[in-house]
Amino acid sequence: LDPHSFPTRRSSDLLHPALRPPTTLHFTLCVLDLRDPARLSTALSILRTLDLPLLWAIAQGPTGGQLQRDVRVTLRGLAATRDPVKTSVLYAPPVDQTKALQRFGELVRSHFACLIGPPPAPPSPPGAAGPARQETVMPPLPRPLPGLLLHATVFNTVYIPGRSRRDRQRLEIDGRALIEAFSDMVWMENIRVEELVLCRMGAKVVDRKSVV
Repeated sequence: LDPHSFPTRRSSDLLHPALRPPTTLHFTLCVLDLRDPARLSTALSILRTLDLPLLWAIAQGPTGGQLQRDVRVTLRGLAATRDPVKTSVLYAPPVDQTKALQRFGELVRSHFACLIGPPPAPPSPPGAAGPARQETVMPPLPRPLPGLLLHATVFNTVYIPGRSRRDRQRLEIDGRALIEAFSDMVWMENIRVEELVLCRMGAKVVDRKSVV
């Protein structure tokens, strides 16, 4: 996105920090609370044992021909996570006509289902809830996973100084003109996915020219 695409110089200066550097482009498959070392160890174990080539083959399904060996991504256009008239996030959607990339993301995410959501509450100490009773305590049923929206964020007002993810009222813009202007923009084309990683949320500057 070009900062000069915004209507005024004042809005351009204000919104410039919301533009995400190209080096931060990624797909988030799930958000995990891994502050507990045991949960972090579980997540790392799952990650190391994933058979990604097998999951990618399953995601492609019956192709009637040769399976695509590598996971490759093309990003084209611009979309909003909410109503484009009042949105705080704009993203580049993947070109995924066969939905193989979507299915692959969902298959990978399903292996982390036991870690999605808040950590379970610690058990109450003996006697804290009164006299013990003879009853069967059923563990809570797993909740269905929410829908997965594959998106590479290119604009997010949470990164504007003075804003945070905890703000109830984020700065919102009318993104319709930007979505129309960049409808044919190709952000990346046929790029091979190099790795699946666990990352701490948020971007940071690693040197004067790189942000990850």
